[in-house]
Amino acid sequence: MTETQTTKSGLENNAAQPGGFEEKALRERKQESSNGSATSDPVEGLPTGKIGNIEISRVICGSNLFWGAAHAGELKYVSRLIRSYYSMDKIMDTLEICEENGINTNIGDAKMIDTYRKERGGKMQSITQVDPDNMKFNPDGSVTTTIDDIRKTIDRSVEFGAVGTLIVGLRAERYVKANRLDVIDEFIRYGKACGLITGVGAHDKQVPISCEEAGIDVDFYFKTIHHDKVCKRITRFHSFCSEFFIPIAQFKHVTNNLCFL
Repeated sequence: MTETQTTKSGLENNAAQPGGFEEKALRERKQESSNGSATSDPVEGLPTGKIGNIEISRVICGSNLFWGAAHAGELKYVSRLIRSYYSMDKIMDTLEICEENGINTNIGDAKMIDTYRKERGGKMQSITQVDPDNMKFNPDGSVTTTIDDIRKTIDRSVEFGAVGTLIVGLRAERYVKANRLDVIDEFIRYGKACGLITGVGAHDKQVPISCEEAGIDVDFYFKTIHHDKVCKRITRFHSFCSEFFIPIAQFKHVTNNLCFL
């Protein structure tokens, strides 16, 4: 048999399997797992740090892609593509691979991580990104909310076993702009009272600056890293106009928002 015939035969055999080469590799990996053979050795000694009394791997797992938040600029189809890819099983697989490689913390949704721990037997920790209930941003820039609205979001995090929580960045920016640092302060105080490490997310550096100037006892900031050449854009979000800082797509060396603790 010639080399050409051998290659052709191999291609035909692969073509007979649904999905092609990538799916074939995934099937083989699943088969190895079901046979009890590990696909790779877990990473030992991944560096960790502490926030409060919580030990957190220096590499953490985010959740934006799980929900289709691709940060792909004008490539709108990418978000739909990613949402189609990340079925719940695929999310569970991803979390399992992260944990096998020494990542012990996810930032996102506590309920999802609670499901992962129950279904896969993992120990992944959860720090929740939360958006207080019934929040209303008024046309004049003011913010309407209540203490109960803030506490409900934190109570849900506690219910599903989170170790920490933070205000999602876009909201924190609106609070700062509306001069409602009291909302952030109440969030931090209540989160700490519930035993959680409690922080603030942001794209705009003015958020941590304002919180520090106000003396708010934040445990950590969850801040994007991007080029200084950012601009203000007006975008429609939940039926109101919001103004926030984002990286400009034209800066080709900026590929995404990288986040750190």
